[in-house]
Amino acid sequence: SFSEITHPEDRIPNGETLRRVATGLDRWAEFDKRYIHRDGHVVYAHITISVVPDPHGAPAYLAVVVQDVTNAVITANTLHLLANNAQDLIFRYHFGVEPGFDYASPALESLYGYVPDNFPAGVDPMHCLLGDTQAEAMYAALGSGHASIAPLSFEVAHKDGRKIWSEARVIAIVDATGETIGMEGIVRDISQRKAIEDQLAHQALHDPLTGLPNRALLIDRIAQALARLERETGVTAVLFLDLDGFKLVNDSLGHAIGDKLLQSVGERLRGAARSADSVARLGGDEFVVLCENLVDPAEAMTLAERLLQDLAVPFDIAGHQLFISASIGVATTPAGDPDTIIRDADAAMYHAKKSGRNRCAAFTHSLHEQTSRNLRLASDLHRALERNEFRVQYQPLLSLASGEVTALEALIRWQHPAEGLLFPDEFIAVAEDAGLIVSIGAWVLIEACTQTARWTQHCPELSINVNVSAYQLTDELIGQVTTALSESGLPAKQLVLEVTESAVMSNARAGISVLQRLRGLGVHISVDDFGTGYSSLAYLHDLPVDELKIDRAFVQCLVGTEADTAIVTSIIELAHTMGLRAVAEGVETLAQASAVRSLGCDSGQGFLWSRPVGPESVPALLRLRPHAFMTQT
Repeated sequence: SFSEITHPEDRIPNGETLRRVATGLDRWAEFDKRYIHRDGHVVYAHITISVVPDPHGAPAYLAVVVQDVTNAVITANTLHLLANNAQDLIFRYHFGVEPGFDYASPALESLYGYVPDNFPAGVDPMHCLLGDTQAEAMYAALGSGHASIAPLSFEVAHKDGRKIWSEARVIAIVDATGETIGMEGIVRDISQRKAIEDQLAHQALHDPLTGLPNRALLIDRIAQALARLERETGVTAVLFLDLDGFKLVNDSLGHAIGDKLLQSVGERLRGAARSADSVARLGGDEFVVLCENLVDPAEAMTLAERLLQDLAVPFDIAGHQLFISASIGVATTPAGDPDTIIRDADAAMYHAKKSGRNRCAAFTHSLHEQTSRNLRLASDLHRALERNEFRVQYQPLLSLASGEVTALEALIRWQHPAEGLLFPDEFIAVAEDAGLIVSIGAWVLIEACTQTARWTQHCPELSINVNVSAYQLTDELIGQVTTALSESGLPAKQLVLEVTESAVMSNARAGISVLQRLRGLGVHISVDDFGTGYSSLAYLHDLPVDELKIDRAFVQCLVGTEADTAIVTSIIELAHTMGLRAVAEGVETLAQASAVRSLGCDSGQGFLWSRPVGPESVPALLRLRPHAFMTQT
């Protein structure tokens, strides 16, 4: 019987229910029951009973529908189990005079500290969970007919007061008339995800080493500053800083010390700048300070000078006392856009560095014109080699004892198609910045060696001096020198490479290594502009050199100036003590020639004897007898 197959816990008599339907008091009835299947498993059933009347309208019999709902019940139980154990809050909520939860999973308490019936009296629970603004916005959206609401992210307070970030997904519950009577949804804690997002956003806009704003954030702040200037008065300035000699710190003490120094520089700049200023790091040893609400452009220069003074105080890094300076370029509004004002400040910084470092310079219109010209020259330089626009001129070096021409210095010129003949100081720095100096230098090497090899047929001991840039002091230079000597047939001992102290010291370890290997090939090394470098005596003993060229600034002030006489005397004595030759550059008068000869200088070079000449004039110059030069002195 049905009674025998009914689950023992559900064997409750249904006589009263059947009587009411059978007598017509109820037209139908429904209830749930569990049955025991023949194989022993439980079957969940939903039972519907209705009366079937006879032709006279009297109850004839009952029609019973037994529907197997086992799968639906199991699914519902599973969902209930999942909801009760889920970390997300799953809820069903009704509106009305007394809004509240029809159901809320246990996560309500674990996430927010509340249970459905312990919210503050008189407070809508949704305002506690979503916050006033989000709750009202959600009610308005549901009230206007929205069936669902896209994920909402918001920050709310836990019952204990701490802030948490949440995300909610909500759908409306409507009655038969289409009126929204409640909602159901899921709310999850996204505090950890939000923290990661904030961290990633910070990393995207800040320098990882110093924590300062990076270029992207700096440009955004400059853009905002420029926009404010359209509504306000005042001056906005960008100070572009490049540290002087930072590469030497990295090369001598390592990148770990260099990184700590950069961090300390960033901290010091923040301390020296005004509280409203933005200090950013663009990369490498470049920093930018954005200053707003200045009275006039002069105030920006005052700020730049103050930064230089603060940086002059030595840094104590891992037991090392480090001295650092900076070159600062200052650009002030008006400026069209962030990139323009940064570019202008960068150009001014470059001018400050070329002017001697540890100083600041303001951007000017003439500087802009020079920068624009350099940009055009850089573009033209890319085609100068293939168009055969470079020329080499030669200036003799004479023995001050005999008057004989012992060497020539190769000096590059550029026959520019529009601007005419350009001298090195007009384009070499541009070539270095454009990354073209290595290829240009290789061309000069081959050209000079090839020409000199021809002239040695009449002057067998003639040497050729070729200038080398700091950018050329790499392993590639060794290969270029080997190729030039091989192709020209010039003996290695007759090639002299001229380098400045600053060029070598810009990367001391690598530079000295390259010079030593070149010296091993038999090539001679000359230190050009000696006396003007920042490390003359400290590193001279490490350099594999053969001669020192006394800078023209000392030679031209030699006569009648005791200080310059003392400097030249000291350089000559230093050179001879170390077994090196001393060469005086820039000799232009008889008095200067007589002075350097009397001080014991070995060689001289200058306009007194000859200006640089083209290769076609060199043979005639070499045929002159020594007395022809000596009579000029």
